[in-house]
Amino acid sequence: MIMEQKPKVMEQKTIDFTHGVENNPESEENYILHLDRFNKQCRTVLEQLLTGRRLNVRDAFMGLDIGHLPRRIKDLREAGIPVNDEFPRNPDGSKARFKEYWLDPQFINGYLSRIDTSAECHQNT
Repeated sequence: MIMEQKPKVMEQKTIDFTHGVENNPESEENYILHLDRFNKQCRTVLEQLLTGRRLNVRDAFMGLDIGHLPRRIKDLREAGIPVNDEFPRNPDGSKARFKEYWLDPQFINGYLSRIDTSAECHQNT
């Protein structure tokens, strides 16, 4: 007598990706204050943006040796840096080929004041 074997049924486990906000204001500030942990290209891009400069892919590649500026911008945004972007207009009114990235002056001033405060705190300890 041959017994029929029932096929094994495997149940799919569910994974919950709704885990709330990871970067609350306290951890954002801590992350920002420890910029030395950014990779070199992210630091270079952030330093340029903090001067008030607008960057585009061509200028970043030619002048700063940044191979893929959009990826570095994405890294900065994921770290909580609010980088703005737009396609500027050419003199004839058409859109430029390269998107420009920049930081708002208000963010720059607030960011730099937090860095200064942090440096003073570390010197006093």
